Formats: sequence, C-alpha cells, structure tokens
Amino acid sequence: MYYHVCVVTHSRRSYRTIELDLDSKQRACDFLAPYVNGGPIIFSNGESVSQDDVCKIVVGESKEIAADVKRQIEIERQGKTFIGPAAREPLEWAVPFKGFNVTGEILTALR
Repeated sequence: MYYHVCVVTHSRRSYRTIELDLDSKQRACDFLAPYVNGGPIIFSNGESVSQDDVCKIVVGESKEIAADVKRQIEIERQGKTFIGPAAREPLEWAVPFKGFNVTGEILTALR
C-alpha cells in the first residue's frame, strides 16, 4: 500500500502541500508524528507547515504509486471541462483524495 498526504494551510488555502508514495502505514505515521506532538510537518521538498497553520490533513491509501493514480485521474478527466481554481490545480493535488481516506486511522494511531 502507498500513502499520500495532503495538507491545506490557513495561510495558503488555495494551495496544497503534498507528500506522495509513503510506502507503509508506519512511514505515514512517522511523517505526521511531529504534527501530533506539536511540531511542524516537514515535507521531502523542504517545505514545512507549523501545527497552528494546519487547516486540514487528508491521508489517502492506494495500491498504486502516485504516478499510476495520476494516470487514472487523467483518464477520468478526459473530455471534462473544469473552470475556476480546479482548472489550474496540479493532478498531484488530487492523488490523496482518490484513494481510501485513512486520515482518522493514522492520526488516532499517533495519539
């Protein structure tokens, strides 16, 4: 299984910070543990989000890596027209929402 995390912040509501392809539930827990313990979430791209800036966290579980999930999303979106902010959103932002939502399970395991 692969775990894909999306974080929406208060300071940048129209932007999503994501971490894709965490290859185990333990890695997803390790990634979010600092947040549960009052610290920042640190992403592999160097970005960090402080606990008080977190508006929403979504953890999606999938059998496929993010690249395969993105291809599925592209196929589903073919022939559809998107207007507004959704038209400009990168496909990566949709990956955590495509899988099975395990956000509560992951955060509960950390408390």
